[in-house]
Amino acid sequence: MHPPSAALLVALFTVTGCANIPDSSAPPPVRRRMDTGGTRCTETIGDNTPSHICVERITGRVTDSDGRRVTGTLATLCGMGQCRELVLDANGEFDYRVEARMNPALFAIHAEVPQQPFALLYLPLPSVRAGVATLSEPIRLHRMTAAGPAIVRGMSQGQTVTAGDVTLTIPRGAMILPSLADEERTLEFRSTGVPMYQAPAFAQGAELHALYALAPTALTSSMPMRLRVRNRGEMRAGQRVEFVTMGSDIEAEHFDAGAVIVLGPGRVSADGQHIESDENVGVKELHWIGIRTR
Repeated sequence: MHPPSAALLVALFTVTGCANIPDSSAPPPVRRRMDTGGTRCTETIGDNTPSHICVERITGRVTDSDGRRVTGTLATLCGMGQCRELVLDANGEFDYRVEARMNPALFAIHAEVPQQPFALLYLPLPSVRAGVATLSEPIRLHRMTAAGPAIVRGMSQGQTVTAGDVTLTIPRGAMILPSLADEERTLEFRSTGVPMYQAPAFAQGAELHALYALAPTALTSSMPMRLRVRNRGEMRAGQRVEFVTMGSDIEAEHFDAGAVIVLGPGRVSADGQHIESDENVGVKELHWIGIRTR
């Protein structure tokens, strides 16, 4: 806020006759400055823009849903089409020295447990204070407890698989590709329901009715894989819904990692037993799905 002008002070005094003119010797008001990060940056990631700030360090912790360290966890800092490993200690904590000018809005922390049935997560970077981005809460990875049949890789002949509450219908002609970590493994379909009080960052505030983690994580399909979920919340028959997922694109031009992405509409079945996505609506990459009313 700028101090009042002399003309304004005179006008106030004239009108009220008793204006308190501030002491000219008093210190000027404090002007807040945006935190532009640290000062120890020797690298610039991407084209330097006004959105770039100096990020010296990123700190946090990765655990399972019960707060325990998971052996084999991989954590990376991803953005601008690249990922950098965040080395975890025995407690699952990391303190990564970035020391680079970057746009934090185009980066996210990625965490997964390759070759184990844990859902992967992308988490947008927290606010940078004095050059340090610190996660206030651990990144919690959820184990998928319900197992179903294997998904057939390659050109699909059409397949329907169920694990727990979730059924996935893969259309004929879809090309199914596993992640690099699963190239030599059986692609067992898995799922688990996640209560909203344990919802990861992308799902918080999204007004979801239900949330599920799916595996094999990062398995992709060239065509949408249609979804059907058991109606545990007793939504009324015919209720219109919207299916969402978690963004995972780390390219700068399309960056959405850790954001809510709308897949498309669906509805509760006529008998009220299931929630089904509309025809040609579904996931092209397995990790998370959420459902909310429209």
